[in-house]
Amino acid sequence: MTRLLGLLFLIVLGATTAAVAQAWVLYKSEDGRFEVQLPGPPKVNEGFNELGDKSLTLEVSLSPNQVFVVMATQPLKGTHLDEAAPKELKDMQVRVQNRFAGSELLQSTAIDHGKWKGRSFTLRIEGGKLIYQARIYWAGGRFYQTIAVSDPGSASLPMVGHFMDSFQILKD
Repeated sequence: MTRLLGLLFLIVLGATTAAVAQAWVLYKSEDGRFEVQLPGPPKVNEGFNELGDKSLTLEVSLSPNQVFVVMATQPLKGTHLDEAAPKELKDMQVRVQNRFAGSELLQSTAIDHGKWKGRSFTLRIEGGKLIYQARIYWAGGRFYQTIAVSDPGSASLPMVGHFMDSFQILKD
C-alpha cells in the first residue's frame, strides 16, 4: 500500500510539474533584441514613460501578490548611458528602492549578462508583506528590468528564478 501511495504521489507530482512547465510563454520582442519566458500570456503596454522615453512593459499577474514584469526602455536621443558603469546601475537600484517608502534592502550585487553589466537586488516592501526581486541592465542603448513581486513565503519559488534566468539580450 505504501509503495502504491508513493507511486501515485510521483505520478501526480509529474503531472503537476508538466502542467506548470506548459504554462510558460516565450516572448520575443518584435525588434528581436530580447526574449523571456513568462508564467502566462503577458499584458503588453507600449508607450512613453514620464521622462518621454519609449518603453515596452510586459506583465503577468498570477495573483495580487505574485507579479512578473519585464520593462525595456529606450532613453531619449542624446541621453548617454555608460553601459560599463556599475555606479549608474547602483544609482538606478537606489531610485527604485526610494520609490518604496520604508523598504529594506535584503540583497544587492553586480552581475554579468554576457558582455553586459547588470545589477540584481531584493527588497522587502509594503511593511514586509512583499518581496521585490529585480535585475537591471544597460545594454545596446537600452535599459532592461526584470521584476518579480511575491509574498515572503513564496519569494524563493523556482518560478522566480526560472523567470529571471530566462531573460536573454539577443542583440545590441
